[in-house]
Amino acid sequence: MRQWAQRGVRASLVRLAPSVHGRGDSGLIPQLATAARKNGEVLYVGDGSNRWSGVHIGDAVYLFELALEKGRAGGVYHGAAEEGVTYKQIAEIMAKDLGLPVRSATSLQAKRQFGFLAPFVGVDNPVDSQRTQQELGWRPVGPALIDDLEGLHYFGEV
Repeated sequence: MRQWAQRGVRASLVRLAPSVHGRGDSGLIPQLATAARKNGEVLYVGDGSNRWSGVHIGDAVYLFELALEKGRAGGVYHGAAEEGVTYKQIAEIMAKDLGLPVRSATSLQAKRQFGFLAPFVGVDNPVDSQRTQQELGWRPVGPALIDDLEGLHYFGEV
């Protein structure tokens, strides 16, 4: 980005939470639900205490707008409305909605079920967006990840 800034381009980076959620989501969680359906169970790795941050799709769009309008050259912004929800919470909601059992698994078992998505299931990825909020005046207002998972028919056929 520095080389672009030296040329007069005001480039910045927006790093989004692992779960950009909301109506129309076709990202990680719906893909994990497809794998769970196929395998007849929902897995989480270890004790499931690893955290996923989330941001509602509308808040993510607004963050990109603010980064374009107000972002500083070379700025790095974190798009996360919440620092972290445990993956076990996500798995339990998914299992309930899909009518499937949920259980702890090893990283190897998760790799067999999820394939290339397995590293996302076990990673602890809390994200703090306080600096982004202060610098750009961004205030996430959309539903929290758990509220969306419980409120929308998130795990319907994809």
